[in-house]
Amino acid sequence: MEDMKPREKITRLPACLHTFHSKCISKWLKEKPCCPIDKVAVSVNDSGQTDC
Repeated sequence: MEDMKPREKITRLPACLHTFHSKCISKWLKEKPCCPIDKVAVSVNDSGQTDC
């Protein structure tokens, strides 16, 4: 995992509040609809945004 840098686009998962690089978590959620840290379920809507 890489550290977050200023002005980098990030995504916070609404159910568990874990934060990830947007590009990384988007790839992950396409394969597995859950948080990679605690496995809390996440749904992704048609626009690619995360929903609770």
